[in-house]
Amino acid sequence: MNMDEKDTNLETTQMPPAGQPPEALEVVMIDDDEEERQRWQNKSGITLRPPRRVVSTPIIEEVDENGETHYCYGEAATEDFPAEICYEGERRELKNEEYEQILAAFKQAQAKEDGYKPLRPLEENTTLPRFPMENLPIALFEYCKNLSEAMEMSADLAGTAMLGTLAALLQGRYGISPEPGWEEPLCLFVLGVARPGEGKSHLMKAVTNPLFKHQTKLFSDYADKAIEIEVRLDMARSAYEAMRRECSSLKGGPREIKLVEMEDKLREIKALEKSAPPRLVANDVTAQKLAGLLQENKGRISIISAEGAVFSNIAGLYDSQPNFTNYLQAYSGETIIVDRVGRPGEYINDPRLTMNLMVQPDVLDQVVKNRTLLERGLPARFLFSLPESKLGRRKIEGAPKLDPEIKKRYEDLLEELIALAEEDTYEILTLSEDAADLFTGFRKAADERNNGDLANLKEWTSKLPGQVLRLAGLMHVATYREEAGKMPVDYFVMKEACELAWSYYIDHARHAHQIMGSDKNMKRAVALLKALDQQDWKAFTAYEVARSLKNQSFKKGADAEVFLNILVDYGYLKIEREQSGKRVFYKYIVNPRWIAQSKDRLA
Repeated sequence: MNMDEKDTNLETTQMPPAGQPPEALEVVMIDDDEEERQRWQNKSGITLRPPRRVVSTPIIEEVDENGETHYCYGEAATEDFPAEICYEGERRELKNEEYEQILAAFKQAQAKEDGYKPLRPLEENTTLPRFPMENLPIALFEYCKNLSEAMEMSADLAGTAMLGTLAALLQGRYGISPEPGWEEPLCLFVLGVARPGEGKSHLMKAVTNPLFKHQTKLFSDYADKAIEIEVRLDMARSAYEAMRRECSSLKGGPREIKLVEMEDKLREIKALEKSAPPRLVANDVTAQKLAGLLQENKGRISIISAEGAVFSNIAGLYDSQPNFTNYLQAYSGETIIVDRVGRPGEYINDPRLTMNLMVQPDVLDQVVKNRTLLERGLPARFLFSLPESKLGRRKIEGAPKLDPEIKKRYEDLLEELIALAEEDTYEILTLSEDAADLFTGFRKAADERNNGDLANLKEWTSKLPGQVLRLAGLMHVATYREEAGKMPVDYFVMKEACELAWSYYIDHARHAHQIMGSDKNMKRAVALLKALDQQDWKAFTAYEVARSLKNQSFKKGADAEVFLNILVDYGYLKIEREQSGKRVFYKYIVNPRWIAQSKDRLA
């Protein structure tokens, strides 16, 4: 029984036999009734009882001086009972945190068994999967686990930021190609979302510290070089002026020779004037400044921030219209050409841009509300992480400490990757035969889901195979380091990358697109659920919904899919693939648990 990755061992409870799948567990949720609890306690399976508080108020009988009896309430007594877990007659009390972890594991097992997600009220937040940090290379996994526990923050934010940091380091050093004619750069756009006070800035600093230390060293080294450049520039300008004066008195062949010398000297001056400290990282930049930074730094730059101010620039804070073409092109490695009036423009071939961001929920809300950003596909390029907040549930005292050995192993890895990135070469990673087969299967499955449960995320899902390739390339280099270019990406690394997408990033992307800034979507999902119940349907297609439920204003099946898939996320429906001849279609099946409790169903 896999409870969770975080030490939730049942010390006094006899566990199921090794290897027994979670689907085989009989999970019984019970109420506060003592008789009901005892009835299940000696049965097979697991009984989980939530924590509860019992308030009892005694009734006191009093007789007054006239002999009349009066009743009044005495002082209320409050008694708290902890959560409990029972298995094969054994019983153990649980801390609240243990109860929540085990409950989540039970719900996941239940969802695997019948195909439905846990049934939840639509007004509540959906339960999103935790970040599978065990899929990361070992040095990243150890630090992700230790850092998130020490800071009492979600491992989701740390793991996603680590992937963004790998991309910032390696985007200019490697690419990946699954087949001839298809190459993906190793840059990423990642976005973690956390409430104010969570500690985003401290976490981002802990994850990216080796990168910023290297940037500081580059600035320091350039400071000494800058004096030399200034002296050489002054001398070059003086020499050019002397040549110009001399050339004015020359004619014929000598004049032509001197003009060639002046051209060379002017090229030297222009090169010295353009000299700037090497930049690996930017923060708050406009689209125009981004093009300049890319040109000055061999077409490579990363935006790393725990504030998300870059979205204000993208959305048009400094311009009347949003201007983010450069961001889209740099993500894809497309050539950027910027023409300017009265001064030279920029031409950046094969650019690379990584965005590694942590923002507050209202920033994401502004992004998904901006129709221009949505229509141009900027959110479709992001890997989203929307973990549950731990504010109000932190231990403060007694939390695990950061292990210096684990931290050193992580920082040693990043320093090794920095040294690799400094090499003046570019390598294309390829896939082993079994990794290529696995990736092909992933592409087919993702394409099928484009017409199923991911129909309302088609643009994001269409980029998912490329995202998986990028993740696989980054994790391959982090695993094999300086040997990475000498071997193809293997099956196991590709499997880890695919599982990151399947088990985590798909659900978080769907959640980001569905409910952030979309209260209207939730209201329509509630109305649609009520309409489905009144129809007493148990299985149907999106087309049947659009055709039959005229009051829902769906012009076609695709219009209904957005709201049907919200109901899938909340456990009311599941999607099944059916085939009739060559025609493949998808049916929505109503959860029997909902049918049993719905008040809107026909009697």
